[in-house]
Amino acid sequence: MKTINSKIWVAAVAVTTVMTVCSCRDVSDDVMSYGQNDDFAFAAADTSFVAQFDALWTALNCNYGIWDYEAKLGLDWDDVYTKYMPRMQELDERDKEKNPVSDADFKKLYEEILSPLHDGHLVVQVKNLHTGNRVAVAPSNMRNARRPDYDINDVPPMNYYLTPAAGQNQAMEYIDASVRPGRFIYKEIDEAIDTLNQLIAPLEAIADRTDLQDYFLDKYRAAREELSTFTLRTMVDLDLYNNVLTTKYRELDITLEPFDLSDKSSWIDVKYANIDDGILYLGLTGFHLIPYLYKMYVSSPCGEYYTLRVEAAWERWISMIQAYHNAGRLKGVIIDVRNNGGGYTYDYQYVLGALLPSGGHQVASARFKTGIGRYDYSPLTPQELKTLSQDHVTVTEPIVVLANCHSVSMAEMTCLGAKQLDNACVIGTQTWGGLCMLNSDPAYYSEYYASVVGVRDETPFWAYIPVDVTVSKEGILEGIGVTPDIEVQLDRNLLQSTGRDSQLERALEYIRTGR
Repeated sequence: MKTINSKIWVAAVAVTTVMTVCSCRDVSDDVMSYGQNDDFAFAAADTSFVAQFDALWTALNCNYGIWDYEAKLGLDWDDVYTKYMPRMQELDERDKEKNPVSDADFKKLYEEILSPLHDGHLVVQVKNLHTGNRVAVAPSNMRNARRPDYDINDVPPMNYYLTPAAGQNQAMEYIDASVRPGRFIYKEIDEAIDTLNQLIAPLEAIADRTDLQDYFLDKYRAAREELSTFTLRTMVDLDLYNNVLTTKYRELDITLEPFDLSDKSSWIDVKYANIDDGILYLGLTGFHLIPYLYKMYVSSPCGEYYTLRVEAAWERWISMIQAYHNAGRLKGVIIDVRNNGGGYTYDYQYVLGALLPSGGHQVASARFKTGIGRYDYSPLTPQELKTLSQDHVTVTEPIVVLANCHSVSMAEMTCLGAKQLDNACVIGTQTWGGLCMLNSDPAYYSEYYASVVGVRDETPFWAYIPVDVTVSKEGILEGIGVTPDIEVQLDRNLLQSTGRDSQLERALEYIRTGR
């Protein structure tokens, strides 16, 4: 998960990883710096597979925050060094021109090395020194790919619940504020086509058009044809729209606003529904509400468009909760974090934290690295997330958090938060298993002896390592995830044949019955 913090982190080049002395490795007193622009630190790793592996092994040895947890699960990190160093020596001995190391074989090798690690956020990118290409390995992705619900990549649509066929489960009110390039782009194109139709109609009505009128009529028709057949499927299409179509018809007084939300983490689905006149649903696929609620994007038409939509959905949800609660008509609240990839910890105050007393909510405990030693950990401290500070009600009615395999990071923290409440319940399937806190700023390392190692796509290896370790009442849950209170698999046959969402319907049943 990401953090937004008012604290200004010291922008210093961090010194890391003294080579640890152990029986299977050469002893070194050198201190290796993984600072963002330290070319010396990575020089050897850019010319030798042995040096690359040694440096990466050491970086993890000194930065990774759950070695005690891994040891309990049976991993000996020193044995990993002993086992794989000869493999790296073999790679260095191979003729780069006659027998190069393929990217597929290189990736497979590092998958073997890193697959035992359980941290749910860890991503390592390593440069193949023979091809110059980089391979990325995420141990949690390899592990979760074996789960039966791993291939469920989207939240079931609400279409069925917008019809009378849903009965008491019908949504009497619904707002879809999804932030996707297509929504804005197709809106712009539809408006441009409407304008073109208004320009075309009077020209077509002229029996004896001049050459100039025919010229513009042809231009208008060609523009309408191209825009009408435009489809947005890939990033190439998005680039075509932004870099070509937005200005191509300027001579016709047709301009389209570009889609300028470049941060893909902001492309989230936000949905509000009032089901059965009193069950208030909020679904979101990422904890990135703050940029919209804090109006960070309103400088552009695209950003303003989405800000208004997200604000409307969230404000309707929270205002209806308060109104229904005060009127004694609130039946329950559903927070849907299925396929939610996480995001900002501060978002907690606008989701589950919006239903709790002001001040803060301890969801777990936390610790961080205090030095370069493998087991240099701080004592546990309360991991408290902010709750809504403005005037609002504390919800005493039933709360359900819906989760699944792709509920990650802040989504999992929301599940942990719900498990602390007497009136809340987590329904669905086991979550991803990545609850530690992240920060992508290398300067963060200077305080916590952990963070990003190297620079993605630049240094010979790069590792995204959490800065804090989350410890729940059940202990560290990396590679395990949060266990739902009520396990419900998504019934795919039911969804495909009827559009019904078995997990959502189980949440509605729990709210109505308490079981």
